[in-house]
Amino acid sequence: MSTKIIPHIYGSIISLEKSIALAVENNVALPSKDLPKIISEMKKVAQLIQLQFARNDNENATRSLKLFYGLLSMIRPLVIDTLQSKPVRRKKDQVANLH
Repeated sequence: MSTKIIPHIYGSIISLEKSIALAVENNVALPSKDLPKIISEMKKVAQLIQLQFARNDNENATRSLKLFYGLLSMIRPLVIDTLQSKPVRRKKDQVANLH
């Protein structure tokens, strides 16, 4: 496994955080109040993956990566469906229908 996956992991977290912030900014009800807590756990797993790669512990890094993507696959569709349920306005006042 390659360490090139690390930026993608953090990019996924940042994308989720931006989507949640956009929903909150537009008073869109989030599917769960626990999303920030879950994202915090995802950040911990991402840091663990980075540490495991640094230690060349590929077996545990792979296991942690599966955990991370499992969490991502559960949360991302919920956030996307929530944002697609109604148009939201970005800061630039343009209407965006996120997909």
